[in-house]
Amino acid sequence: MQRSWREDRDKLTFIACLPPSSSSAAKAVRAGRDDAPERMLGDVNLFLYPSPEHDEVERKVVAEVEVMIARREFHGMGLGREVVGLFLWYVGMRHQEVVGQEGGMGGRKLVGFTVKIAEGNGRSIRLFEGLGFERVGGVSYFEEVELVRGVGGGMESEVGEWRVMGYEYGGEIP
Repeated sequence: MQRSWREDRDKLTFIACLPPSSSSAAKAVRAGRDDAPERMLGDVNLFLYPSPEHDEVERKVVAEVEVMIARREFHGMGLGREVVGLFLWYVGMRHQEVVGQEGGMGGRKLVGFTVKIAEGNGRSIRLFEGLGFERVGGVSYFEEVELVRGVGGGMESEVGEWRVMGYEYGGEIP
């Protein structure tokens, strides 16, 4: 299953971890150490699917986003906002690669982001509204609300002190 997630061009996952230890060279995340299970906070996922305006010529896609901060001791600290903000910034900066315009998939075009959140999850709704998402429609049959935002910039301020680092496997790719 891990292999299918890594190789599926319609999905992207970031694992959120505590920052590398100060003993680290801080140039790269060390596999099995800086991303060990006890250092993991949660994840953020992206799923691509044809947009409602999709046609065979323009191949427009929408990215559905999901976030989970699994460790309760880190809830309410703004980490969900930071993780999603950084993720959206990354996708915006690398959208051609993310949606498959490279690698033989043909020119798909990312036209927006969407989230579906349980109606009673006010904290998550506020998180995404704070990142520029807007509610569309009413409550669904599944008691979810949908929020959307365009692809345009504006995520640079969400990056803050975060940075993209290399990844040292120290051996074979898991």
